[in-house]
Amino acid sequence: MPAPRSKTPTQSLDQTEIQNAIEQFFDHIDDDTGGATSPDPRQRDRGRIRTRGDGRADALVDGLIRVLIRKDGVKQPDVDAAFERAIAKLPLLVNAEVVLVYLLQQRNKIVPLGKGASKLVLAHAFRATIDPAPRFDQGIARAKQQALDPNAGYLGRILADRAPKTLHDVKSDPAFVDDVGRAAGFETRSLLSVPLADQQEVYGVVQLLNKDRASGAEFFSMQDQQLVEEVARHVARIVRRNLEPKLATGEGDMARYVAHLARTDALDLLRPDPRDPGKRAVELDHALWAAVGLDHIRKYQILPLRKEGENVLHVVMANPLDAARRRYFELATEHTIGEAFAATPAQIQHVLQEKSAKTEAAAAQNELLDKVAHSVKERPIELAEVEKVDASSDTPIVKLATHLIEDAHAKGASDIHIEPGEKDVRIRFRIDGNLHERMRLPRQANEALVARLKIMAPPMKIDERRLPQDGKIRFKGFSQAGVDIDVRVATSPSTNGERCVLRLLARQSIAMGLDSLGFSAQNLEAFRWAVHQPYGMVLCCGPTGSGKTTTLYGALTEINTPDVNILTAEDPVEYPLAGITQVQVNKKIGLGFSRALKAFLRMDPDVILVGEIRDKKTASTAIEASLTGHLLLSTLHTNDAASTVTRFIEMKVEPFLVSSCLLLVSAQRLARRLCPDCRVPWTPTAQALELLAADLAPTPRSLFKASDKGCPKCNGSGYRGRIGIHEILPMHGPMGAVVRELIHKKASSETIKQKARELGMRTMWQDAVSKVKQGITDLREVATVVRAEAAVRRPARALTPAPAARGRTTSSRTARPKGR
Repeated sequence: MPAPRSKTPTQSLDQTEIQNAIEQFFDHIDDDTGGATSPDPRQRDRGRIRTRGDGRADALVDGLIRVLIRKDGVKQPDVDAAFERAIAKLPLLVNAEVVLVYLLQQRNKIVPLGKGASKLVLAHAFRATIDPAPRFDQGIARAKQQALDPNAGYLGRILADRAPKTLHDVKSDPAFVDDVGRAAGFETRSLLSVPLADQQEVYGVVQLLNKDRASGAEFFSMQDQQLVEEVARHVARIVRRNLEPKLATGEGDMARYVAHLARTDALDLLRPDPRDPGKRAVELDHALWAAVGLDHIRKYQILPLRKEGENVLHVVMANPLDAARRRYFELATEHTIGEAFAATPAQIQHVLQEKSAKTEAAAAQNELLDKVAHSVKERPIELAEVEKVDASSDTPIVKLATHLIEDAHAKGASDIHIEPGEKDVRIRFRIDGNLHERMRLPRQANEALVARLKIMAPPMKIDERRLPQDGKIRFKGFSQAGVDIDVRVATSPSTNGERCVLRLLARQSIAMGLDSLGFSAQNLEAFRWAVHQPYGMVLCCGPTGSGKTTTLYGALTEINTPDVNILTAEDPVEYPLAGITQVQVNKKIGLGFSRALKAFLRMDPDVILVGEIRDKKTASTAIEASLTGHLLLSTLHTNDAASTVTRFIEMKVEPFLVSSCLLLVSAQRLARRLCPDCRVPWTPTAQALELLAADLAPTPRSLFKASDKGCPKCNGSGYRGRIGIHEILPMHGPMGAVVRELIHKKASSETIKQKARELGMRTMWQDAVSKVKQGITDLREVATVVRAEAAVRRPARALTPAPAARGRTTSSRTARPKGR
């Protein structure tokens, strides 16, 4: 919470404040945040450390700001006055003996660096004393006639670096040549150089020579540097406004300018708190808003920050100098405004819109639920009501069904669970693999809601409640918001009524390339090689919800070209793929995976995808297809890559057939990604470091974990999106030869895994740890989805380079992996 600034113009910084300012400067030296100030006066962005605390530059900078916020353009006399009235006063403000101003010029006109500047000239020189000094004036006059190379020497370095520099002893830097000092009759001892720059445009250099020894200080301080930077920044903006008449002053600049005039701070209302990224640096007390009155806040665009005493409010507004707006707000709210901070109108409007959207959404949902509760309480809902297919119907149940799907889609949910209980109906969303309760409905609403969903998802029967059913909703025809997704609906009887689960199938989420699925470089190279082979078998294994379908669809997307015939047998067909023939398995009519696969072999396929290998019959047909010139992709339910091999042998498949057809086995899981907006630094314990040692890459100094409180973008969970964790067992090179030999010997899965790991295979745990070290996820998350292993300390040999793949164009798409 911002503390009120002192209005005392002569207040000076004590030693503690100076030390804190220096520490904050180095803490934020690499933080390019655009210059917006933090609500904590000691936590400024780079170049914004509190320099005005002693009031030395207030009147000086205020004059510059008044020029900048004028609506009319900046004329040449304004530029001349900026140098004469502002830069000329710096010697007295910082106790310097001399101030020199060098400007970049072309044909005697100021130009920015890199845009035709042919020379650097001494344009202005100012002394702290007014005593006549003929030699000084004559020496400066001669120096002004010399043209310097803007790309050479000490000044050239300042221009190139675009950063201030202090020399306590000029003799320590051989690049500095004291030409002006020798010509004007004095010796330069110490030096402070500040570029005359506005954002990326640099117009010259302001140089302060020699700290006046009578001041009691020998060198220029950090506070001197910051004060000169502030003055130079405003002067440079005046120069730029003069050179570029159409240059618009940004809202952030205006907020800082107005704040400066009002002797207050400019706040960035949207900036995350560096100490807790799950929060914003400026926290608004919305309970206080309710007490003050949201209507008054919207009307006057004044945001209460906190309350002090009985009726004093500290607020944020676009223009703290707007006395009339302040007075009307005080009369309407019966509160007195204390400290008024500045912010851009756009940020104030954004905060108000956020608050309004949340308030209106919550009110609309509560109103809908009240209507549902009232309708089911008054009378039973007739089936004729829920059979209305008009999406614009005002029937509460019809609107509720549509609202549930649209709300889940907006929150990034993959599933909606409708669970009837004894007293009410619980609605839960699965987001990034975890279930979150969304709302509760009256017990009597379950039958009508499920009936409505059945009507939307043919061929489900609304009068059949004893048997499980499934169907599919083409939701675009029902959504008033234009949400274009497919929804798979499954119902099952329970003791409290029909339970319903809806799976949201976003078509665009499956159109992704292999690059976006979280493969490491080594694993991606091996997997990409396998899917580009002309024949053989590629298997993805893992439990339900581990993203196997997404990975296989990614492989199909990569190899789907006009010269390739691709056929798939799936149960169910979740996502339509253009250019691919997809077959829905239907056991009721005898169309299983095995029968579909046999039919495919007579349709001249190049690539076949079988949704799942469950039995010996399907396994045998799949192996036959892969050995007769077809690339076959499929899934298997095993825990790791090595177990897939032994699973085939358990199905009574001959070991030599398994070793002959396999190209690669990929085991995988899905781990939640850390939310990049609220992740927090994490210091691992000794036990955690031992687990992290499983991956041989060095542990970085900065590790992260999920924020306990989360943020609005991740719905307070600390995680947003998911990434694949893989274990790849390739069957080429030295590793493939050894694994084939072990398969022939019917070795156990543990033996195969251990030998493959010795030959360079990265286990699933190692891949998970690698992603922890990269800051993608955290150790707590991967420990819940992957079994931890003992640290692997032996060096791993790299795989032999893969044989050349058949020539096909690969694609790179970005999307979040989602489980089946």
